[in-house]
This record gives sequence, structure tokens and C-alpha cells, in this order.
Amino acid sequence: MKSKVLGIICVRAGSKGIKNKNLLKINGKTLLEITILQAKRSKLIDRLIISTDSKKMIKIAKKLKVEVPFIRPAYLSTDNAKEWDVWQHAIKFMDVNLNYKADTLACVPITSPMRSHKDIDLCIKEFQKDKSRPLITVSDSKRNPFFNMVKLNKKKRYDLVIKKKKYSRRQDAPKVYDVSTIAFISSCKFVLNNNHLFAKGVRALKFDSEKSLDIDSVHEYKIAKLYLTKNR
Repeated sequence: MKSKVLGIICVRAGSKGIKNKNLLKINGKTLLEITILQAKRSKLIDRLIISTDSKKMIKIAKKLKVEVPFIRPAYLSTDNAKEWDVWQHAIKFMDVNLNYKADTLACVPITSPMRSHKDIDLCIKEFQKDKSRPLITVSDSKRNPFFNMVKLNKKKRYDLVIKKKKYSRRQDAPKVYDVSTIAFISSCKFVLNNNHLFAKGVRALKFDSEKSLDIDSVHEYKIAKLYLTKNR
């Protein structure tokens, strides 16, 4: 039997980092529209839904003929709400209310406009090779907590984030990666039976820094806008 892959795009009315981030536009399309169009072109996502509490987001989704099966509950729409709980809610709702029991959940965040639908499918294919653990996407990190990242300690002094062993060269420090937001893939069973993504370790698929650009600041938005406008 073919595995059912439920695609989900999670968007809230509010945004902590950039105001109305989901509605920022690149080449005339909002980040939400860009993400929807990428996910709709996926050949492996069987059913795509939006989880949101925003009337504006619902309007955009319906315009692009994407399913909004529920309005996200208020308790899952606060600044402190965990996206993991949003995933659990969506999986349960689809099963109980729409009799749609998915095997795999593919979360496609709106902050990665540089990715393509092929990247999403590549992630799903890689996950399907070993479904025992979730799959995340990563890129090479520019900073390393073992070598050149510091934190402010209780004595108001700066020290290495991790200083179990001091390294004098970056090349000698353990290899670390940045988690990107190209896609997060997991079995629905794992999401329902665990409390967070890293509960039992994850697998990772590496992408280059360009595709991995994650819009979390105005600066990153400007970079994405400049690149995508130039290469449209």
C-alpha cells in the first residue's frame, strides 16, 4: 500500500521576529504563497493543508485552492505554543474528523523561499529509506560552539558556549551544522508518541547555504528578495 504523506504549512497571525513575516512579498508573491506553490508541485505529498488562526492566511490558501480543514485553536496560536503540538493536533484532526490517516508528515515552513518542490521530494524520498527517525535539513555552520561562539555567564563574563575541551583551530573542533527550514519529515506515529523532534535523534539531509537561507530577519529577507528577483 502506498504511504500517505500529509503536507502541512503552519502559519500564525502574529510573528515575533518580523512583523507580518508570512505576508512579506518576493516577486509579487507572499512567503505563504511561495511555499504553497512549492508544496503543491511536490509529487510525493498526497494531501496539503494549512494550519492557521489567521483570516488573511485562510483567504490566501483558498485562493490557491489549498485545504484549510480547521481554524487552529487559540491555545496553539500563542507565542509560547510549540509547533510540535500543532503537528499533533493536525494529525489527530485529519484522522478523527476527516477519516484521513496519514503515515508521514511533511512540514514545509514558509521561511525557505530558496528551496524548490524537488528539494521537498528529495527530503521525503530520503526519509522513506529509514522511517525510524525524523529527517531534518541542515547546512554547514559558519560558527562553532566549540570554537568561536560565546555566551554571557552568571559572572557577567563571556565564555565559550561549549568548553569541555578547548580547540585552538576550527578544523579540530567537532563538526556542527545549522538546522535549516527546507522541510521536516517524520512518521505520524513518531509525532503522536513523542514530545519533541529530537526525542530519539534525527537523520539529516544536507543542502548548500544558498538553498538553506532561512528568513528570520529583515536582512535575510532582503538577501532572498535580491537573489530571487535577479534570477527570476
